[in-house]
Formats: sequence, C-alpha cells, structure tokens
Amino acid sequence: MHNIIDTYRQMGFTTALDDLGKGHANLDLLVDLRPDKLKIDRALVMDCHQDTRRQVLLKAVVDIARQLEIDLVAEGIECREEARWLHEEAGIVQHQGFYYARPAFEALPPIHGFAAS
Repeated sequence: MHNIIDTYRQMGFTTALDDLGKGHANLDLLVDLRPDKLKIDRALVMDCHQDTRRQVLLKAVVDIARQLEIDLVAEGIECREEARWLHEEAGIVQHQGFYYARPAFEALPPIHGFAAS
C-alpha cells in the first residue's frame, strides 16, 4: 500500500482515508499511510450538535489532523445544526451529506460508450 500511495504522490495525486471512526479506518492508518485527507464517518458526525461525547471526539480528531497537516471532510451531514456545529465549533469546513444534496448519478450526462444502469 505504501508503494501505491508513494507512486500516486509522485504523479501529483493526493490520498484520502475514508470512514474514520467506523470499522477498519483506525488511527494507526494515519501513521502507516500518511493520508492528505481524512473523511470522518457519519457515525461520529450524527447529532454532533447535541452530543457531548461526539463533540469531544471530533475536536480531538481536528487537533490530530491539524498537527499532522491533514485536511478533514465531515461525511453524512443531514441537518443544518450538524453543519453549523462542525463549521463554527470544530472548524471543519469541508462537508458532504444529504443536507447539501442527494446523490444524483442519473443526472450526470452520458459518457460515450457507457450507459447508466
């Protein structure tokens, strides 16, 4: 995996670690893979505006990311209150989720030779 990531970096690509806070996306991967971006899973984001335990964990992730110079993306934002707390209280400015837009694969223009199914 290190060789693949190093090769991508040499080609000008950046790497992201997806689903931090869920399953196999563990903190040891930050040491081993050195990603450029961390995507924080919905499991940590959900109800963050009213859940003190999630707030503490998210602020710790923000601190780690800042010290390691890793950008953060909060995934799974479903309401304005989550988005505001993440931006204003945690300082996470990159967001994605249903609050902003629903997936719209069908709305993409067709690519020559490929059809949406």
